[in-house]
Amino acid sequence: MKKLFIATAVVAALTGCSCQKTTMKDAMTHEWNIDKIDGQALENKGEKTPFIGLDVEKNRVYGNASCNSLTGGFKAEGDAKKGTIDLSQMGMTRMMCPDMSTETKIMEALSKVKKYRFTKSGSLILTDDHDKAVIEMSVRK
Repeated sequence: MKKLFIATAVVAALTGCSCQKTTMKDAMTHEWNIDKIDGQALENKGEKTPFIGLDVEKNRVYGNASCNSLTGGFKAEGDAKKGTIDLSQMGMTRMMCPDMSTETKIMEALSKVKKYRFTKSGSLILTDDHDKAVIEMSVRK
């Protein structure tokens, strides 16, 4: 009986958890609502709800900054907890809208982004070089 218990314990230890580890690709590839900029709740005065969509497999970013559409490429390196992100290959349409204040805040914040990290609740935080939260986002539903 003792040998059977030891054999079962060894098999369990060798096979480990059958759970799948979340990869950066799985964690990041979503459409994200922009909730906060520089720690302040985003007051949307634009025409559309601001969001950013990330497709890690294709290195594509898209979205809306409240009036104009965003599109382009991005690079991310790291894991499902934290890493670096480069959004410098992103462009946008140039429509004039009645209130550009939300869009201006978003574009200024995006220009500061250098890193990312995920919270335990699944939010994506885009940070500057000093790990200060610049943009806080939640999965778009």
